[in-house]
Amino acid sequence: MDDYRYVVETSNYDGNWELVDGNVDRSALPPQEYARAVVEKWICDHPRRVTGGERITVYAAEDVQPDPGLVHLRVRLAHDSDVDKALPIAVAYLEIAERDWRDDG
Repeated sequence: MDDYRYVVETSNYDGNWELVDGNVDRSALPPQEYARAVVEKWICDHPRRVTGGERITVYAAEDVQPDPGLVHLRVRLAHDSDVDKALPIAVAYLEIAERDWRDDG
């Protein structure tokens, strides 16, 4: 079992993040699976904040980021420490799937 600290942030589509939740928890899940589970719980708890067509993407670290204009939610996960100062061990996003808005034709 690992101790994780996570923060849940929403985007206002201009690249700024607003903290909406955070917690410390103990879990046997690997970091990326735990970060995905936090996003899934947020979706269940906030169904009116999800428009449809979103997908969950999870990365091992914060070095890969989707387009800020397409992201609704970000979950940053660290070992039990200050997640703002520690390098995240997993980052999950709820983002609009590109094929849902891109004009291919």
